[in-house]
Amino acid sequence: MKINYKSVVITFILTSIIISLFLSSFFKSEKKQEIKEVIDKVRSYDLKFDANYIDRINLSPNGKYGYAVFKKDNKYYVQINNQTYGPYDVVL
Repeated sequence: MKINYKSVVITFILTSIIISLFLSSFFKSEKKQEIKEVIDKVRSYDLKFDANYIDRINLSPNGKYGYAVFKKDNKYYVQINNQTYGPYDVVL
């Protein structure tokens, strides 16, 4: 069985972000409302391209936006949440 290590790393990074958001809120306050707000920030996004094409991936500090930059056939595509933009020649 072939393991896609890039997918494993991406899953690990996103899981780490989710856990840190949850734990930071939990230890700052035990109020159920604050924990609910953190959980509401965690979202799931369907990647529009295969994980092998990911150039970079990140989540905004407030957890509202997730983005991924894909490079395929020397063109760049940017996915913000579930919306994809591109192709572009250069992405900063």
